[in-house]
Order: sequence, then structure tokens, then C-alpha cells
Amino acid sequence: VIECQRGGLKKTAFEYATQLMRPEHRSELDPNYRRKIEAIVRRRGGSELGDIQDERSESPYTGDMLDNFDLVCPTTKNPIPFCIITGRHMVADDWCFCPNSKLPALYSQYVAFLQAVKNSEDRVDPLTNNPIALEQLRKVNDPEEYLAAYSAPMDDDDDDEEDAQAGLARP
Repeated sequence: VIECQRGGLKKTAFEYATQLMRPEHRSELDPNYRRKIEAIVRRRGGSELGDIQDERSESPYTGDMLDNFDLVCPTTKNPIPFCIITGRHMVADDWCFCPNSKLPALYSQYVAFLQAVKNSEDRVDPLTNNPIALEQLRKVNDPEEYLAAYSAPMDDDDDDEEDAQAGLARP
């Protein structure tokens, strides 16, 4: 309840608080949290409350809309690569690879991440801490080859070295 309230999920916090305030659960409540939970139930009717909605973006496989932090395509059941800057799943039209780690990143977010650092000498790769310049980022127009390699079943062949050379390293 408390974490939902802190996270802006007021409707969810209200629902859990009302369940906890039922007679069968009241005795189990920690006295330190009891007042806070009672206040949540008393203060609101619950009907006008709304939770913060997760932002949604397209699956790189099908184009279906899904929550930004979902890492499995609901249609194809393929794993979706995630951005090393934000942790959100990748989208097909905003794709680049980190020049140092060769892992995928949302191009717009990587650019914003690097531009947030005023001094260009202080711009570093978030994973390896190696220096990186904005000019090193290259937007990928068609990530299909990477998606195919990423969603392919893992096998015991020695293709990993070839994939790494082609920029298809699988995290």
C-alpha cells in the first residue's frame, strides 16, 4: 500500500488499503503503518482516483502496442532487446548500437544521455565507462537482422564470434 502510494498508484493503493482494513486483516497490520493505511481509506472514495498509466510503444516484431518495459512480444513470444540507456524495450524506428559494447540502445535516448553531459570529454559509455562521442552513434534503419539473431534459439555452435564481428552480439 505504502509503495503504491509513493509510486503514484493511488487507485491501487486505495484498493489494497480497503482490503487490509477488513476485520479479518486489521489485527495483522503493523501499528506503524496502520494510521497511514486508515488515512488512505478515509480520505478517498476511490472512484475519482486513477493510476499512472505506463507509456506504450510498438513491438519491433509486430508493431503491436505494449508497455515500454515489456521484454517479450505478446504476439510472437519472442524476447525483445532492451535499451542500455533506459531499460525500455527497443522500437524498430529508433535503434542504434553502442560503439563500445555493441549492445542496442534507443537512438534518441542515447543522444539525450550524451547531450546531458556538457563537457564532451566527460561523455562515457554507460556500461564500459569508455569515452564516447556523439558522432560515433549510427542510427540503424532496419534492425531485422539483429532481431532475427536475438530471437533465434541459442545453440552450441561457435557462431558467437561471427555474430560479435557482425555486431549481432546477444546480451
